[in-house]
Amino acid sequence: MIRPGLLAALASAVLGAAPAVAQPVAPDDENDGEVVERAELTVGPSRRPIRSVVIDNALGDVKVEGHDSDHVTIVSVKHAPDVETLERLRVTLVPDPDGTVRLTTTLGDGRERPPTSLAGLRIDLTIRVPRSARVDGHVGSGRLEVKHLDGGADLDAGAGTINVENVAGRVLARSVDGDQTFNTVFGDLDAHAIDADLALDTIRGRALTAQIHSGRIDARRVASRDVHLYAIDGDIHVEADTATWGQHRGAIVVSSLRGDIDVTVRATVRLKVRARAGGNVVFAGATTRDGRDRWVEGQFGRAGRPSQLGTVRLESRYGDVAFSVVNP
Repeated sequence: MIRPGLLAALASAVLGAAPAVAQPVAPDDENDGEVVERAELTVGPSRRPIRSVVIDNALGDVKVEGHDSDHVTIVSVKHAPDVETLERLRVTLVPDPDGTVRLTTTLGDGRERPPTSLAGLRIDLTIRVPRSARVDGHVGSGRLEVKHLDGGADLDAGAGTINVENVAGRVLARSVDGDQTFNTVFGDLDAHAIDADLALDTIRGRALTAQIHSGRIDARRVASRDVHLYAIDGDIHVEADTATWGQHRGAIVVSSLRGDIDVTVRATVRLKVRARAGGNVVFAGATTRDGRDRWVEGQFGRAGRPSQLGTVRLESRYGDVAFSVVNP
């Protein structure tokens, strides 16, 4: 166990000044032989404001939080089994004159032979960035978290997890087998995963696209005008709201090959709904008719102008499909 008193002394620096060097704490019986170093660095803008922060950390977690300052503050915490190995863990910071700050973690200079096991090596980063900056983040198998941003984000977690909270602007997210969570996104969202669960709550951009191979998609309080959700082997649950569609045509498309689909819409516009399933199709509170190729069709809401017509298309080849409307 590592106690706060065993962490190295805080080191901070501002761009243009020589950064202080954090001294590692040697292993002892109380921290189970682990050496830990903590350092802090603050970087200010140069010729242009900081508009983009690019982070590549394959060795641990990344947490990014927007703040009202025009500076970037990085807190790094390194873990290693001994002092010699700790000194090979490096955090490289490159501020570009165009307003981009690049942050990379490596073991040595990239040409050194890594130890037999990397299990005892770790660099965790906590980064505070200008709220308006766009974040481009990558982790290997760690946790990637961003919150309180207005510039959007491009996130790649590999085998790690992604957590997004209170972010405006376009968000792109990719993972292999790491779960993804999105809470309050005011912009377009495009999320893809192979073997993972996606949880979405309060999504208000124009377009929402989420796609998984195996897992579950749970989307609540979705107000996007163009919604596309796809799964190969997984259930999809959606609670949507058409209040932001206005005079524009909106569309909700939900498809799963081997999973069940359950969609509820708070409808403020007229909806034309088509559904097809290998199992049961249930439309709550609407008169339906059978269409071609086993499609079931129904219409919800009172008649209105064509511009106020929304479309919903639901399909599961081997599962069930359920649809219902909640009137505002």
